[in-house]
Amino acid sequence: RTYKCADGWTRTCGQATASCALDSSSHSPVWTPSNLKCEKVSCPVYNYSSEGVVEDTTASAGGLEWGVAQRTYKCADGWTRTCGQATASCALDSSSHSPVWTPSNLKCEKVSCPVYNYSSEGVVEDTTASAGGLEWGVAQRTYKCAD
Repeated sequence: RTYKCADGWTRTCGQATASCALDSSSHSPVWTPSNLKCEKVSCPVYNYSSEGVVEDTTASAGGLEWGVAQRTYKCADGWTRTCGQATASCALDSSSHSPVWTPSNLKCEKVSCPVYNYSSEGVVEDTTASAGGLEWGVAQRTYKCAD
């Protein structure tokens, strides 16, 4: 008889074959056992990197165990989701029978502040003190009284 490791498991040592032969002392048929040892294969470490994307550690789970491992990503503060899946999962590949990640392809873009036009008689923007363009969290407009 021949044994093999199940899908998602890998051989660590031992023989895969058990054989039936005559015992030299009893002359009875006996099995020489298979001593195959297998261990569960872990998912590789998965790090998704895309500008403005961070791991949502409160939603990620399963360590590196295939069939359970999941990584969830979200847009960082000041970024908004434009497309893609936020979750990556580890499962067995149907052809290689090895654990692989179905990737997250979340894309985020930086949020821009809308154009800000303050208008009041006698007030003008102090362009020497305004900064940050339209970047969220950085943009700042400063106004002063007109000369």
